[in-house]
Amino acid sequence: MIFDEELVTHIVSMTSVHISQAIDMYLQARDEALLKNPPYIWIQSRHKSISSIIHSFSALESVVSETGHQLFFEEDSYLYVPREKRNFALRKVVSNWKYTSCLDKFHLIVEQISTKAAPLKLAAELMELNNLRNWLLHGFVYKATLLLEKKNEEKGTFTLVDREDSVKWSNKFPNTKFSALDELDECDAKKALIISLSAIKLMYEYRQEPLVIISYYYGPHYHLVEDNDKNAETILEEYFAKASNKSQK
Repeated sequence: MIFDEELVTHIVSMTSVHISQAIDMYLQARDEALLKNPPYIWIQSRHKSISSIIHSFSALESVVSETGHQLFFEEDSYLYVPREKRNFALRKVVSNWKYTSCLDKFHLIVEQISTKAAPLKLAAELMELNNLRNWLLHGFVYKATLLLEKKNEEKGTFTLVDREDSVKWSNKFPNTKFSALDELDECDAKKALIISLSAIKLMYEYRQEPLVIISYYYGPHYHLVEDNDKNAETILEEYFAKASNKSQK
């Protein structure tokens, strides 16, 4: 942030917007999954789960772009790495920054700031979340074979007995255990939130900046992440509980 008399210049990103949207969509999906009426409420819950997953990854993309901008393009930033201090490999990547994938940027930034690689478990989960997000956005197609049992009491209605997809989802998502694309629910949305927040929290720790979480579903609720020893799942559970309790007062 730069102050020049009455003018203030600061870097703007959509990180907080996407985090907020991901949390709000998850909370709505979770609450609606518990309802029985109207009959189609479970469909709305799943739609919100998909929205939450997409916004979770978008939040990561945003914080990666913001941090990369400060490291390599914003000379007034305290994070800025002067060109003369960049090695050949780094200069080459930065010169093609617009065409570098989000995860490649993430790993490069983590190693640039912390001098060590991101945890292997997080790296594997991020890869699967990245694939899930891409398939959701770009129209991934597959076949599903259904075994149905006719209901005697209701004409023209069937019960689903079994299902087999042309995609082996357990092979696609061995670490995250995400569901099939058309069966994604609030549990999958929560997994995506935890993975994304784990990576975002890591970036903020390395930047030595506070991470503020804001959501509005239960009314405006703010949370400052100060304890770096807590993992993302614990932080989210505490946040959800506080936000829910606040709405009941």
